[in-house]
Amino acid sequence: MSMPHMSATGSRSGDDPVVLLAHSGGGVIASEVAERCHDRVSGVVYVAGMMLPNGGSFGDVVGPLVAADPAAAGIRPHLVWSADGVTSTVPPDAARQIFYHDCAQDDAEAASVRLTPQAEGGRAISPQLTSQRFGTVPRLYVEALQDRSVVLAAQRRMQAMVPGAWVVGLDSGHAPQLAMPEKLAACVIPWLAARS
Repeated sequence: MSMPHMSATGSRSGDDPVVLLAHSGGGVIASEVAERCHDRVSGVVYVAGMMLPNGGSFGDVVGPLVAADPAAAGIRPHLVWSADGVTSTVPPDAARQIFYHDCAQDDAEAASVRLTPQAEGGRAISPQLTSQRFGTVPRLYVEALQDRSVVLAAQRRMQAMVPGAWVVGLDSGHAPQLAMPEKLAACVIPWLAARS
């Protein structure tokens, strides 16, 4: 989701800065975009997102947490791997339990069967970030307080590792955009408005 600046006619210039909204693993990509295009990105919103430190991986964040609480592993123990180990799939039952437990049943069912295989290479990305570029981009972190995938302890560990984000909490599971979109919008819009 981007929130471009609009002209009086409602059209958008290709040069206008954008705000990136990144959910879960999309946070890694958003951070990289903010690093590479920092002059074109006016903010990044992470929704239970992987806001990783420079050169870090999500495994680095979660590894120490799993020793104390195996549930911190999130969806990983439920993944079904392809024969070559290149991609993994989330079974619908696991998706409903881990990703969509607080969503309406029909919504959870529909979302769980639409998930597609994910390449391990995407999951293993380690962002290359600098304070001069990524570090200058304003950030909002929306905590999902009941998240079973990117558990709250992991969300808060990333915030400590990559300080500087404005933080708001939402009493939701991993997918507030499905479970409570209006409440998610109410968390994000004031932060956006303060930057326009």
